[in-house]
Amino acid sequence: VEDNCTVFCYHDIVDDLKVNSSGVFDDTENNNSPTSAIELTDEITEYISRTNDYFSFTLADDSDVDITIYSYASEGELDVAIYQDTGLDELLELDQRDVINFYEHFSFESLDPGNYYVTVSPLFPQDYNFFEISYQAFATGQDCSPNDVETRVCGNCGSQTRLCNTEGTWSGWSPCEVPEGNCEPGAEQITPCDDDVSDQKELCSVSC
Repeated sequence: VEDNCTVFCYHDIVDDLKVNSSGVFDDTENNNSPTSAIELTDEITEYISRTNDYFSFTLADDSDVDITIYSYASEGELDVAIYQDTGLDELLELDQRDVINFYEHFSFESLDPGNYYVTVSPLFPQDYNFFEISYQAFATGQDCSPNDVETRVCGNCGSQTRLCNTEGTWSGWSPCEVPEGNCEPGAEQITPCDDDVSDQKELCSVSC
């Protein structure tokens, strides 16, 4: 606890200090090939990209697919590619992009049934970074499966939902539900330090 800070700084002596930390799945070795790829679901999970990370999804029918990558590109850009497994011991690249913004969206219409892969790796090897990946797939001709419920972020980490009707189309989004966060994900706030010389930078997290 800082009591005073002028020419000299004085601090209370802390006898006991408890630190809580939350872990992030660091899969540096577990999914670095197609055979060990992590299967994508509709749940968004946070990862660390240090090497070439593989993710997979399988389509039973012709499907429309949406994939979104979220990352703090200012901390380290990512290289993302989408592949189709041709069954001939090779992968057919469908799209490749450098993720240089807070998120990058990939959308495909009427993909054939089969196995697919997403690879995520640092654009520059020394700039590993955190990222999240979002995946959705619907049978071509339908926006969704009846009675599915979709949730999305709104405002500053508020949320809203919509329901899939019996015709396979989405209803309208519900109002944005509170509570909302204090900032917009990816936003930066720069505050001058007390010395009037240096600044401190705060980066809004994906959880606001």
